[in-house]
Amino acid sequence: MKSPDKTMMHGRDYAGQDVSGWWVSEKFDGCRAYWDGVRLWSRGGHVINAPAWLTEGLPALHLDCELWAGYGDREAARLACQYGRFTPACRLWIFDCPQATTGDWAARIKTAPSTRYASPVAFSVCRGRLDLARRLQAVLARRGEGLVLRKPGCAYTIGRVNTMLKVKAGFIR
Repeated sequence: MKSPDKTMMHGRDYAGQDVSGWWVSEKFDGCRAYWDGVRLWSRGGHVINAPAWLTEGLPALHLDCELWAGYGDREAARLACQYGRFTPACRLWIFDCPQATTGDWAARIKTAPSTRYASPVAFSVCRGRLDLARRLQAVLARRGEGLVLRKPGCAYTIGRVNTMLKVKAGFIR
């Protein structure tokens, strides 16, 4: 497999555009990972030596995810990713299913499996700038990283896209 980073979709930074009607989910602060149906890979193309308990129940389909170890514990996710030091706090947040046959993101994410240690991200419709600011503040209050916005009706597209936006502290004034 070539480096997952070259086969993944990447968002751009939110710059104040109108995102009313876009899908919004939490952006988890961990290490980007890619399940190829057999193994878990880092964004840089290294196999992550994930324990069987973490990957048990994952399908033979590709999943774009985040290896996460809890709020404020990015270091634990990094240690798991790089050195295989997994703790029971580690989990996978699935945020896309590139091989799902049902087109847009909302349909694709609904095909994601839910296991003890892997779950699709929760999402809902953004109601505008004030709603976005309120949601961001709630995530930041629990020491989260931010939000991800996805434009409805868009296919999984490799590379940096304008249809997926990252919203972090300081992006909304």
